[in-house]
Amino acid sequence: EGGKLSHLLKGVSGTLGAEDLFDASKNLEDILRGKKEGDIEENKNLLLDIFTKTSDALQELLNSL
Repeated sequence: EGGKLSHLLKGVSGTLGAEDLFDASKNLEDILRGKKEGDIEENKNLLLDIFTKTSDALQELLNSL
């Protein structure tokens, strides 16, 4: 499940051009699918932090329209 969600978020962030979010999503997806070694919790927290910052930036952009 986590791998699928990471993959979905990776695709959406790539479409939006949100490179940091894309990279964090890909990294977590690779860890969850066993393609890469890494701490799941640490990478999940990093992804959530970047997601929040990206979401806040998008909200600010929409509010400025």
